[in-house]
Amino acid sequence: MPERADSHALAPQVVVLTNLGMRGDYGLLRLTWPKHIPNLNPGHALQLHTPAIDAVTCAPLFRCDPRGDWCEVLYRSPSALSQCKPTESIGCSGVIGNEMSSTFTTPQKTLLLGSGLGLAPIVFFADLLRQRRQHRQSIALLEFDDEAPFVATPSRILLPTVPNGVIACMPLLEDWGIASRLASTTDQPGTFDGGVLALADHVLGQLRRDNASAIAFVVAGTDEFVEQFSMLREKYRIQPERVQVCALAYTITNQ
Repeated sequence: MPERADSHALAPQVVVLTNLGMRGDYGLLRLTWPKHIPNLNPGHALQLHTPAIDAVTCAPLFRCDPRGDWCEVLYRSPSALSQCKPTESIGCSGVIGNEMSSTFTTPQKTLLLGSGLGLAPIVFFADLLRQRRQHRQSIALLEFDDEAPFVATPSRILLPTVPNGVIACMPLLEDWGIASRLASTTDQPGTFDGGVLALADHVLGQLRRDNASAIAFVVAGTDEFVEQFSMLREKYRIQPERVQVCALAYTITNQ
């Protein structure tokens, strides 16, 4: 469990810039850059203290712009962060989580697999690939247990490796030129009928002729989601050095 809020009474302060409510009870909080944490990377989460509600929340980083002096975290309600108002100061006691490397030894196709709040490190990672012009060979496959935090749109990027009719994508990634597709077990239009790992299995099966073993993987979600990926790892003999993992075991809110 997170530490009690009173232990962070003297935590360095950051200022809320915007707090955007999203679909599916998700929220996106933009904060001033926490100067006491110089390096923020995909897989990291901020420990945020909201004194008005006396709560500590660990929220995964969604995007960062050190030149613009801001960063964003993704959360899901119920959460104390949903009550934060623009210009409000909140405590930031540090960063947790495992840093994910956004570089690979050779240029290659990258398959990004995210579930729920795992969307945050996936987007952060994809943004770094975009900035380094390494994103054109990337594919993001995403799933949510209910509504996605965004309005899915039909993709303009052709992906012959996905089943016919699976065309729903994340608009932000589409705008960045990164192919994405959605999976759902709740019969959503344009999505793959099933979990994202089943969709990834289908894609990898189609790619075997192009040497699927050379693909790099970024996997982000719950501990259970990460454990389930191990079955794909064994099936396709994926080498450990080609996998970056972010297990969101810390996304418990103390309210």
